[in-house]
Amino acid sequence: DHLRLRSKTGNEAFISASVNGAVELYHNNVKKLETASDGAALHEDTDKVIRFTGGISEIGSLTGFQTTNTAGDALVGFGIRASEIRLATDSTERARITSAGKCHLGLPATTNSWDTHAISLTTNSATFACPATVAVFGGTGYNTANMAGGGIRFVGYYDSSNVTTFGHVAGVKENTTSGDYGGALTFHTRTNGASGAERLRIDSSGKVGIATASPDQLLHLEGSGTSIIRLTDTDTTAENNSLIGGIEFETRDSNGAGVNASMGAYTRDTSNGDAYLAFKVGTAASTYSEELRIDNDGLKF
Repeated sequence: DHLRLRSKTGNEAFISASVNGAVELYHNNVKKLETASDGAALHEDTDKVIRFTGGISEIGSLTGFQTTNTAGDALVGFGIRASEIRLATDSTERARITSAGKCHLGLPATTNSWDTHAISLTTNSATFACPATVAVFGGTGYNTANMAGGGIRFVGYYDSSNVTTFGHVAGVKENTTSGDYGGALTFHTRTNGASGAERLRIDSSGKVGIATASPDQLLHLEGSGTSIIRLTDTDTTAENNSLIGGIEFETRDSNGAGVNASMGAYTRDTSNGDAYLAFKVGTAASTYSEELRIDNDGLKF
């Protein structure tokens, strides 16, 4: 019921087989390959076994590979080394890692030309006090502003067969100083026929720039004849003296915390869209009142 093939002059085993049982292949009297009722096992090294099995319960009882110790009661590491790695489902490639370390998920045949770099998952980010994150590592040009960091591109078809980038968000090193890791978050879009351009930036100090990469106030808008902020009230049932939009100025001082000044636009006559500007000031919320109004009749104090 058992077949063993050994060397003529020694006890070194070459092949061992049993009826309705395992078949084992040895090298230098060390087991290297064996069959089992649920698959096969490749003994790679001491206490390192690659097992091909028909049901791995942890992944839905799918057929696959596991790397364990010889006893089969603990997992060990497993690696793949190749010039390029590709994964497919059915007849479509779904993931690719190129020789340059670029990672492409989804449709690699389409995205392979895009400059994707390393992508990793982390359990937490102590630096930013946030939970599990996806880390995107990109450019290494630490001595060139905006060239070190990572980002996310948003790519799609613009006709029946061509794709392009519509916009992207990036986290970048905002300076050229070695050892200075001040970072900014940038947002980019593009117009038809043009390359992508930065439209909004949050710099390392929290200042927000719209159409400027160098905001010098908490909110900085820049444009050539177009630096306009619009506040729109969508209430179609507003009555006279209803607020359309405004700006409030608040202090957190312990002697008079609250909104102590504001300016707002109000409806004066809803029948024709007439409006007025009201300016309110006060030393505390209890004495906060309108002190100046500008309407079609002029200034009113």
